[in-house]
Amino acid sequence: YSALQTVASLQNGLKSLIVADPADPIWRANLVPTSPVLRLPPAPSLDAIVASAMKQRPEIRQVADLQKQADIDAKFAKDQARPKLDVQAGYQSNGFAGSVIPANLNPLGGPSPAVPPYLVGGTGQSLANTFDAKFPTYNLGLVFSTPLGNHAAKAEIAIARERQRIA
Repeated sequence: YSALQTVASLQNGLKSLIVADPADPIWRANLVPTSPVLRLPPAPSLDAIVASAMKQRPEIRQVADLQKQADIDAKFAKDQARPKLDVQAGYQSNGFAGSVIPANLNPLGGPSPAVPPYLVGGTGQSLANTFDAKFPTYNLGLVFSTPLGNHAAKAEIAIARERQRIA
């Protein structure tokens, strides 16, 4: 019955556009179309509909992004529970300068060695030695650390796996 009601409603809408007089005999007539019915477009396949939804629906993309983020978090948490080996390198420039000790204070009785002029002076000479890199210090080291027990990393792994399962 709903299809017949729809046809009657559409016919009445068309009749109201054609005639203004409610007493016109066209109101009692049944309108029959004279042009052939056009072919309906083919219905898209279910796969095409799903593919279109995957491309156009932001919440579906958001779920995919959450899954990727959960995978990254799980890999990171697992990586944090592993032993680490770090390389450290450094450079430092020192500035030395000061007062000369008088020669007669040498307890061994020998002559005092000559002091280079760049070691004699105050703060200014010390800063000059620093910026001229007269006394550089280099260091290089390896730092190995391994987690013992590492309950925090294990908890992070469990949390990341749960988020991965939920996403």
